[in-house]
This record gives sequence, structure tokens and C-alpha cells, in this order.
Amino acid sequence: AQIPQGTYILREKQAPFGYMKAADIEFTVSENGEITSGGEQVYILKMVDQPVTLSVTGAGGLYPFIIASAILFTMLLFAVVIKRRKSFNQKISKGE
Repeated sequence: AQIPQGTYILREKQAPFGYMKAADIEFTVSENGEITSGGEQVYILKMVDQPVTLSVTGAGGLYPFIIASAILFTMLLFAVVIKRRKSFNQKISKGE
């Protein structure tokens, strides 16, 4: 069975898991059954799916997080030291 003469688009409906859908391929079938795509005669139409790649985002947000964590830790440490000093000073003033 031959494909009737005309222009067609080969379109992937759904890509396999982990892959992006391939780009559409437009091709033309001539009167004599020759297939052309992109202005060139082709014998095989090859559709290639690209693997999904995840880019690392937010890496610049790591440094502010580290700095904020260090500041918070310092503030908490400072609060503990002040509380202990007050407690120690109260014990000294009471003569304990």
C-alpha cells in the first residue's frame, strides 16, 4: 500500500517516559512515490527523541541560605550566652 501523493506531517503524540517529544517532520510524497523532506529525497524518516535533562536552578540561592543560617546560628548562640551570663550573675549576687 502506497501513501497517496501529498504533504504530510509526522507528529509524535506522546514521547516515551524520560524523553521529550521529537520535533514534527514534514514530508511530501510525489506522484511517483518519492518522499522528500527539507527539500531532499529521503528513504527513511527518522524521528529522534531527546532525553529530558533537568538543569540545576537555584544554585545561587544556596549562598544566601548559608549566610542566613550562619547569622541565625550566631544570634541564637549570642542569646544563649546572654541568658547564661544573666543566670550566672544572679547566682553570684544571691551568694550561691
